[in-house]
Amino acid sequence: MAITKKVLLIIGVFAAAAIIIVAAATLNGKERNVVDVNDSSDDEGNVETIDVTENTTVHQAANSQMAIVVNEIMFVNGSESSPLEIYADPSEGNQYVILNVSVTNNLEEGLSLTSGIWNLYTSDELMNTISANVASEVPEEIPAGSTATFRMPFEIVAGSTLTMLEYWGTESLVVELT
Repeated sequence: MAITKKVLLIIGVFAAAAIIIVAAATLNGKERNVVDVNDSSDDEGNVETIDVTENTTVHQAANSQMAIVVNEIMFVNGSESSPLEIYADPSEGNQYVILNVSVTNNLEEGLSLTSGIWNLYTSDELMNTISANVASEVPEEIPAGSTATFRMPFEIVAGSTLTMLEYWGTESLVVELT
């Protein structure tokens, strides 16, 4: 029984479709979704590219649990210059600093990121926690394999230099800022 050209063509189409499906499934396991944690988000993962200008120092650290990148450090002098809502002025001699960070969850389960597990250290040897006087965007959890970008506000002594950001969850991680 001879195989016709139509049968060979159909077999070829199915083989090509199978190769495309296998390739797509293989690539999908390596992609990372970006979760927008802003109030205006649509709760869908979106891929985000972070542009870094030339001569910019990128502050980042990673371990088996997560990767942290500090995208921007913003010193705030009042509510007009703040991307976050300010509930109260900083204490006398202090100022607010807002860190824009991206955190990638390297786990196969959700990663807890509550506000209480972040510390910002400064050159005056003080450990600063996330300020309750400024709105925070820290998500409670990042889904497995996803990346979230959000802002964290801290109140620091004016004029002090930021030295490091510390996450002290199950596996601690420090991002040097100097």
